Parts: sequence; structure tokens; C-alpha cells
Amino acid sequence: MNQMEAGNGKPEGNNGDSMYTSVAEGKSRLLKLLLAQVIHLLLVAVFLSMSSPVKNDIAYVPGIFAVILGLISLILGEFGRNWSRISFLKVFLIDSTLSSMISLAVIACHIYLQKVQFTSASVQIELYKFWK
Repeated sequence: MNQMEAGNGKPEGNNGDSMYTSVAEGKSRLLKLLLAQVIHLLLVAVFLSMSSPVKNDIAYVPGIFAVILGLISLILGEFGRNWSRISFLKVFLIDSTLSSMISLAVIACHIYLQKVQFTSASVQIELYKFWK
């Protein structure tokens, strides 16, 4: 039963095709996940390049690190998808999670810093008007 047919490399037996169908479905779901991560990384890169840096804003270093880590995880995910390597897919899972968490933290930190800077600027304007 478990012997391979010489012609097509599929196992002999009653229904070996369901295994191959489920693997193909899993690979197509992974492709959609990889495309979603590409869109996420592009949005993060656009945000980092378009946002005006606050004075001595060190939040850009982790943001750039998150984009690079995301690109590495995309490469590993694609290798794991094409070659069906579980070790690559595990590293892809960890790397993409870390990349997403770091990029979201950088964006939240940047938005918070801009809000604080805007608030302090408006308070200074109000104080200037008050003492004038």
C-alpha cells in the first residue's frame, strides 16, 4: 500500500490525492499570507520615509531593523513554501511576528512623540499669549 508508483511518484492506494490537495491548499494560503506581509512592510517603509523625524528620534533605527527583519522572513517563508521546509517556516513565523510587533511599536511610539511635541508646542503658544 505504501509503495510508490513508478510513473508519477504518488503513493499507491485508494486515495493518495487528498494529501496532495491539502498541501497545495496550505501553500496557497501561505502565499496569501506572504503577500499580506509584503503590503505591511511596504506601508511601514512608506510611513518611515514620509514621516518627519522628531529631534534625535531614535525610533527609526528599530523601524529600519523591523523592515529588514521582515524582508529576511519573507525570503525564508518563500523558501519554506517552495521547498516545503518546516524549519524555514518556523523561522519565518518567529521573524514575521517580531517584525510586525517592532514595526507597530515604532509607529505607536512615533505617533505618541508627535502628539507630545504638538501638545507642548500648543502649550507654549498659549503661555506666550497669556504672558504677552
